[in-house]
Amino acid sequence: MEKIYICKIEPYSSFHIGTDEGIVAEKSDNIVHSDTLFGGVISSYSKLYGDDDLREIKSDESFVVSSAFPYCKDILFFPKPLKKINLSRIQIEDSKLAKQIKSVEFVSLSILVDILKDNTLDIKENMIFDDSFLISKNEVDKLKDVKFIIKTFSLSRNVLDRITNLSEIFYIGETKVNTGQNCGFYFFIKPSKKFSIEKIKSAIELLGDEGLGGDRSVGKGSFKIKEFKEYKLPEISPVNPTKILLLSLYNPQKSEIEKGILDGAEYDFTIRSGWLYTSTNISWRKKQLRMFKEGSVLKNIGNITGRIVNVAPDEFKEHKIYQNGLAFYLPF
Repeated sequence: MEKIYICKIEPYSSFHIGTDEGIVAEKSDNIVHSDTLFGGVISSYSKLYGDDDLREIKSDESFVVSSAFPYCKDILFFPKPLKKINLSRIQIEDSKLAKQIKSVEFVSLSILVDILKDNTLDIKENMIFDDSFLISKNEVDKLKDVKFIIKTFSLSRNVLDRITNLSEIFYIGETKVNTGQNCGFYFFIKPSKKFSIEKIKSAIELLGDEGLGGDRSVGKGSFKIKEFKEYKLPEISPVNPTKILLLSLYNPQKSEIEKGILDGAEYDFTIRSGWLYTSTNISWRKKQLRMFKEGSVLKNIGNITGRIVNVAPDEFKEHKIYQNGLAFYLPF
């Protein structure tokens, strides 16, 4: 059985995390997507161990990471599954509560298990924290004194034109985690024979020093590892699970589509893109890549991998630019 590790990180500063809208700098996301995290680890790995292992990364030889989600105290939050949540008739008829549940983005592990098992949930208003987090009755007291877990906001910046000497204001989004009350990000790692967990951990430590996400030149995105250990994902359906819950972005292989991974699926898409900056100060627009989003529910066809895709523009010949679409998922 493949080993899985959990890495909890504590940010030293706020993050600028690109959103689905790509070039809109005024916004920042509240999770670190798996392709961003993978790219950061690969960059740090290269600086520590060279490029020999990175010249050609095959999907079945690579390590796999989930996206990074919030945690607070001992509560791990997962993306709300894109499937029907069973509620009592009274709760269904409560339009105010229904809207609150719809706005929830993250659920605690205990709530996640109930949703995936199709158990009927008895949700009260005090179980929804800060409009975005759904917790169980037993977890309400744990968060009663917590001011916030994670929040996004925009900050104004001033740029000076070098020719006209005129100033111009622009805005950039930031994501702040309430580290003062034991909140942070966490993610899962599945190492491989080619990429050992020891080397991956060292790369993550270097990544914490250099920063993750955008705006790193002004100190954003730096963090420290707070906890790193082996982790066992919950077994929702111990015998023959028929579906999977994505905990990462995912770009399927053609064979996985042909095997019916989308049969009866409930999912959402995002388009990932961005810019490539070279030592010659030339910017290149990376190719767009469509991904299934975290929280998507797909058919379990067994041995689901996904793809690592070269998104370098056709004109760029220096080296390959990898975009991670490997699937990290929870069977149920």
